[in-house]
Amino acid sequence: MVVDHPLIYEMDINPLMVYNAGDGCTCVDIRITLEGDQACVR
Repeated sequence: MVVDHPLIYEMDINPLMVYNAGDGCTCVDIRITLEGDQACVR
């Protein structure tokens, strides 16, 4: 995802449920910070 969207600065995924090989995964909650996002000044 980050390779396809270079403006992504940070991703916080919690929890990420990973299933058996070939069955994929599920993201329950995610926060994505974009490059230049003023709300994320640290």
